[in-house]
Amino acid sequence: MRALAVLLMLQGHTIHALLASEFRSMDSVLYSYWYAFRGYTAPIFMFTAGTVFSYLLFKSGAIELKNRRVRKGIRRALILLGIGYFLRFPTFKISQLAHITEEQWNIFFAVDALQLIAFGLLIIISVSILAQKIKVNSLIVLLFMTLVIFGSAGFVKSVEWINILPVVFASYLSDSYGSLFPLFPWLGYMFAGACFGLLLSRKDEIAKPKLALYVLLAACLLILLSFLLQLVNYSFFEASAKWLSSFSFSLWRLSIVLLINTVVIIGVSKIRELPGIVQLYGKHSLMIYVVHLIIIYGSAVIAGLTYVYGQSLTLLECLLVFVIMNIAIIGMCLLIEIIKNNKLSIATYINSIYRKIIPGVK
Repeated sequence: MRALAVLLMLQGHTIHALLASEFRSMDSVLYSYWYAFRGYTAPIFMFTAGTVFSYLLFKSGAIELKNRRVRKGIRRALILLGIGYFLRFPTFKISQLAHITEEQWNIFFAVDALQLIAFGLLIIISVSILAQKIKVNSLIVLLFMTLVIFGSAGFVKSVEWINILPVVFASYLSDSYGSLFPLFPWLGYMFAGACFGLLLSRKDEIAKPKLALYVLLAACLLILLSFLLQLVNYSFFEASAKWLSSFSFSLWRLSIVLLINTVVIIGVSKIRELPGIVQLYGKHSLMIYVVHLIIIYGSAVIAGLTYVYGQSLTLLECLLVFVIMNIAIIGMCLLIEIIKNNKLSIATYINSIYRKIIPGVK
């Protein structure tokens, strides 16, 4: 699922950033379906992040600060926060710091996927520690948090947080200030994934066909609940209640994520071992995420493809960029695996390749 999320993200960002305007027509069946499905990439990514972390967390024993997995999760969250803000920093030249505009600072403070996941990890850890201390079932607490985040997202978004909080904090609560992934409702997908990860950690040996059936039933339940909320919305509110509509839509998206999980579980049950390339994408998802953002969107130190080809390529050219980028990413992942498995430093490895290419050079 994590590998699938990475691939969907790569192609989504590539086409969104580079496809020419004349091909972005909702009259096109291909583009309209791509546009609709692209909305599920982030929920899949967040859900999977929550699942993986929660599974490892609850398999590690007592949830407390001295737990190695807890400390590792906190450290990873801080790293994600650092990388997230690093990618958006407007300049690394001291001479230009005084000339950074308010708009550039707002872009820097905007919350992206990495900041969201970082806070998600910290909150999942905090909630799990609290639940264990007060002796409440962690699953009930995580499920309650999921529903609260989805249910209150419409209310939270309606508040003008910029009048109450500095923009750096307001950006975590609303997308009105440039954030792509504010905590509400996107954190809900991480908590939903955390619920799934917790269940998997308790039922590690459950048969995959049975697991697929449970996930499918959960997806059907969410679809039914989503439709009921919409029915209540249009039946009892003269003007459609935005908070109820938002709640319904979030549950609908989550149901689609669970349906995709069902398909993946059934597919995995038919094979003995995941292909190596799938394992690479899943294992190095963070690095792939960072590298592909720099390649496509650039950073303060390097211009990305958007600056050169921004919304000017045909669909075939976009797909070609996507293929070339994936080949480069796979090569990078393989290089890292080779270095890691052989316990070589990057400098040593590059030097050994250089000597093979040019014999006789020391």
